[in-house]
Amino acid sequence: MSTSAAATNDDNKKVTLKSCDDVEFKVEIPVASRSILLKNMIEDVGETDQSIPLPNVNEKVLKKVLEWCQHHVNDPQPTNDDDDSRRRNTEIDDWDQRFLSRKLSGY
Repeated sequence: MSTSAAATNDDNKKVTLKSCDDVEFKVEIPVASRSILLKNMIEDVGETDQSIPLPNVNEKVLKKVLEWCQHHVNDPQPTNDDDDSRRRNTEIDDWDQRFLSRKLSGY
């Protein structure tokens, strides 16, 4: 198997996330991994067919997190060297401004 075929295969792997209100989301691992918390949980659990429970996250919040992750899936991953400069110099793009200004109904 070539390296690009292996990378494509990894990109297509999915994980099932389960909200506290028992709603399951089947998500590609690179998308879910945009969230550091989800990335760490996926790494801790390893490959599994079982859902990963998120006992403190309801369906509405998880849906919003995954929407943000999907939008940013192709963004470059920050390095530790970039942390301080990113905090001082990061401009929020138009999509993120609109995303952050929308409210979750009932939240």
